[in-house]
Amino acid sequence: MPLTVPRDGIWLRLALTLEGTIRRSSYARQILCSQQFNDARTRWTLADLTFLRFALERLYSTQGHIRMSALSADCDLSLRQFERRFKQRIGVSPKMFARILRFEALLNSLIQEPALSFADAASRLGYHDQAHVIHEFKT
Repeated sequence: MPLTVPRDGIWLRLALTLEGTIRRSSYARQILCSQQFNDARTRWTLADLTFLRFALERLYSTQGHIRMSALSADCDLSLRQFERRFKQRIGVSPKMFARILRFEALLNSLIQEPALSFADAASRLGYHDQAHVIHEFKT
């Protein structure tokens, strides 16, 4: 019997992230609105929910600025197993999801702190320079 995913806390943040991403990207819209993603979500088990909650909480708390090897170790999984499980459940790789979170954090930082320079905001989130931000944006 499929579990119902709670609609608060980390799950609400995930829903808002996915909604924002879908609005901005036709590629994300194709992935996240696909029947495959929706079918997979109905089959999440308690173990899936526990794994996803922990991984998502770490991703959000670090604003996507975390090494996937560290995150997979925190989840007690090998890197390959972690990446495979995350992608099967969410529909995008954990690294791509972290990039989305980091870019959103940069946008929010620039909007909420207008006095903050672009370079300072970007370096806080682990971007090395403007070219790095542009490359991630294009990706």
